[in-house]
Amino acid sequence: MDIRLYALLVIYNRRCEDSPSCEALKRLPQARVLVVDNSTTANENARYCARRGFGYVTMGGNKGLAKAYNRGIEWIKKNTTATHVLLLDDDTDVPEGYWDSMEASLARHPDKQIALPRVYDEKGLLSPCAVNGLRVTRIEDPASLTRDTITAINSGMVLDIKLFKDYAYDEGYFLDYIDHAFMRDMKARGVSFLITEATLKQRFAGNQRGNKRAAKVRLRIFKSDFRRFCGRSFQGRLTATATIWRRRLKLMLSR
Repeated sequence: MDIRLYALLVIYNRRCEDSPSCEALKRLPQARVLVVDNSTTANENARYCARRGFGYVTMGGNKGLAKAYNRGIEWIKKNTTATHVLLLDDDTDVPEGYWDSMEASLARHPDKQIALPRVYDEKGLLSPCAVNGLRVTRIEDPASLTRDTITAINSGMVLDIKLFKDYAYDEGYFLDYIDHAFMRDMKARGVSFLITEATLKQRFAGNQRGNKRAAKVRLRIFKSDFRRFCGRSFQGRLTATATIWRRRLKLMLSR
């Protein structure tokens, strides 16, 4: 099977020079890359990408991750012959052998439409993870997952471009739970998954402590996105309300 992988990297208020993902990809001669810039601050990212032969699209501000993904995927469909798209956050460390490993895994399993790496952060295995109803939890061993329970974060996953012939990310989401909503949609569509042996290290923003003002903004974003993920059923509204209040209380106690 001919695998033509293209990386879609969304960057936010960061120079490409300061992005572990960009810096790793520039060292891979086989890497084909599109940077979608969601930044609200001035940078030299267009020039950086031009020097390295990366594609570059600016969103003209922070339009949210779902819109950035949709814009990037449409660009790749229009301007390349890619068969698969590799999603990357701007703070993911990409080891030297990752690109070749994912291409090889897909070539060995042509029936799989989504390939998932094992993503680690400072707490341990971050993705793939488990979803039980509306609750997402970490696991210790991916072998414990079933088709019903599997979910994963965006960064590092590789997607068959044909998935987007009649699908687009839900732009009602801004940042949070886009990945889990996507995985839920794909399971409902009968899409096949592959958990690979490839590993990534994520400098997960959710584990970093910022200032209180930034934390309040993040809570507002989370509230909207999580409510959308939970839906309008009684159980969904109850779960959303309880989770949001726990987060709000934690923020208040941290003052």
